[in-house]
Amino acid sequence: MLRHAFVLYEVRKSTDGRAGYEEIGRMEVDVLRFGRGELALHLRLWAIALLREKRCDIGLFTAEFGTLDDESQPDKAFAVHQIVWSGEEAQCDGMDPAALNLLATLWSCAGVRLSRT
Repeated sequence: MLRHAFVLYEVRKSTDGRAGYEEIGRMEVDVLRFGRGELALHLRLWAIALLREKRCDIGLFTAEFGTLDDESQPDKAFAVHQIVWSGEEAQCDGMDPAALNLLATLWSCAGVRLSRT
């Protein structure tokens, strides 16, 4: 049976100048009970609740809703949500083009290439 999960990552600059992803938390979800569409809508709420619960510091975070492979590792994402976290609340989040362009510019100035390889 195909398994699904929410996964939250902190995006960090790695030593080679690329963005690195450190898993902050994961929760398996029941697609048969709730459906993909409803779960995608709850992804942001889950991520923000987890950031508060873990008292995460300021940073950039990526939440994904998708499948898990046979080794329980994230596989295909159906929904992805970016969050700029102040340490207490989301400063900007989602897929707002202006916010993402500003964020990409700031990370580019810091020498970070946003690619997941």
